[in-house]
Amino acid sequence: MKLLIVDDSSAVYSRLLALLGGVEHLTALSIARSLREANEKSLHFCPDAAVLDMNLPDGNGLDALRAIKRNC
Repeated sequence: MKLLIVDDSSAVYSRLLALLGGVEHLTALSIARSLREANEKSLHFCPDAAVLDMNLPDGNGLDALRAIKRNC
């Protein structure tokens, strides 16, 4: 499974990386720190699942979800 973390807080995504490091069947992990970056990464990465922050500097998690669905 490919996972995309969309969060602008380094503390949050660092903790998520630590927690997810040993998850079985997690084959790829990518981080986006903004809506723009989530849009770009989803074009090439096409994640199976995403963890979304609802307050991004240039949008919100729902905008990111729409972009991921559109791109994948």
